[in-house]
Amino acid sequence: MTSERLLLRPLRLTDLDALVQYQSNPSVVRYLPWPVRDREAVDKALAVAATRTRFAAEGDYLALAIELRATGDVIGQMNAMYRSELEQHAEVGFVLNPRFGGLGYATEATRLLVDAILTTGAIRRITMRIDARHERSIALAERLAFQHEQDSRVVEESKGELAEILTYTMRADDWPEHS
Repeated sequence: MTSERLLLRPLRLTDLDALVQYQSNPSVVRYLPWPVRDREAVDKALAVAATRTRFAAEGDYLALAIELRATGDVIGQMNAMYRSELEQHAEVGFVLNPRFGGLGYATEATRLLVDAILTTGAIRRITMRIDARHERSIALAERLAFQHEQDSRVVEESKGELAEILTYTMRADDWPEHS
C-alpha cells in the first residue's frame, strides 16, 4: 500500500534497528499493551510479527512497517486484526517513532490501511481501541471521522494501573474515501 509519502509493507527481520528506536522508548509504549522492550525482546517480537502477513479470515493479523518512500526509513508500524467474519469486523492500531510525530504520518498510514481493508468488501466495521489518556490517538481517530462508541468504555489494568479504553468505530458506509 502506498501514498505519496508512505509505503506500508510487511515487517522484515532487517527492520530491527528501526523498531528498537521506538519500542524501547517508555513514552511510546505507555499506552500500548506491551512493555518497554530491549533489543532482544524486540527481536523476538519481530520474529513473530514478520510472519503476520495474512488478512483473509477471522483471526488473521497484519503487522506492517510504515516506511518513508523518499528514504526507505521505517518510522513505525500499523497492525490490523480480523476480529470477526460474522460481524465483518476488524481492528487497527499504530505505533510511530516520536521523531516523526506531528507530521501527519500516523494519520496517512491509518487512512491507507483502513482504505485497503474496506476495499476488500469483507470488512464493514473497523475499530480502534484507544487508552483515554492518549489524546493524540483520539485526535487521529476523530480526524479520520471514526465515531466514539459512547457505551464502549471499559477499564483494564495496564502496566500496574487502571486505564479507561475507548472504542472508536468506522463503518464502511461512512468511510469518506468510499462515499
